[in-house]
Amino acid sequence: MKKNDNGIKMPLATQRIRKILIAVDLEKNSENLIMYSIVVTKRILCEYTLLHYHREKVLDSANVEKVNLLLQKVKNVHNVDVKSVFGQEIATEQISAKITELHSIEHFDTIVIGTSNTPNSWKMGSVSTQILREVPANILVVPPYISLAFPQNISILADTQQKADIEKLTAFNRYISQFSVFINFVFFVDSKEDLEEKQKAMRQYQTFFEANFTFNFILQDVRNLPNFLTKIEETLCESAVIAWNEDFMNVEQNSTNFPCSPKISIFYSKSSEPAENAFRLETPLR
Repeated sequence: MKKNDNGIKMPLATQRIRKILIAVDLEKNSENLIMYSIVVTKRILCEYTLLHYHREKVLDSANVEKVNLLLQKVKNVHNVDVKSVFGQEIATEQISAKITELHSIEHFDTIVIGTSNTPNSWKMGSVSTQILREVPANILVVPPYISLAFPQNISILADTQQKADIEKLTAFNRYISQFSVFINFVFFVDSKEDLEEKQKAMRQYQTFFEANFTFNFILQDVRNLPNFLTKIEETLCESAVIAWNEDFMNVEQNSTNFPCSPKISIFYSKSSEPAENAFRLETPLR
């Protein structure tokens, strides 16, 4: 048994190396994307793969040097080796297919991607949108210029309407229990009765996270991604977690751009585990 930061003894989960794919285009935000990926996962045993995509048939010497410098900086700063590096000539419209192909072979736990959105827009770039919609893996979307620190205030869309959605939060709940962070659970409610029911259902979190959490409710509003992002902007959170649900994510179906907060990273969880597994601490700790 190990203790989390709140001093609660928790059983250990089976040790398993988590496989992380980091996809970069070797532009100016690539270094931040790689470094952030490691900052938020370094407390568990991970295996990192870098995919850098480019439009030339042969990677020029300047970009070869960029890759080498990135890998060396990761080693110097975090003492982490990137296990595999894939350099691919990929047309923009083929990036999602390539990542899906790699995922079908390697079975990555999480794909980390950047987004080209701007401070005045809630839209991701078309490539990130395509990856998010089409790749069947957990996706961490990281905006440009993000602070290289583990987020201390995290908002979670914890709607209990579908059991499958709650089970997509299991692994994250188990992981985050190791940290002294503030958790903000967000719910959509239709009525006073619905509000009381969801408040009752969430009492289970009181023993799991103790005092480091609060609840926010979006009252009588359309349950969709833009309304969730609008709500969490008010909480000054540093990151958000969303259980992937096709109905909830079906925003502007014909658009090539997907809503995304321009200031914070968002983890879209697509993998389910039984909810009781959330009480099994991830191992090993670092």
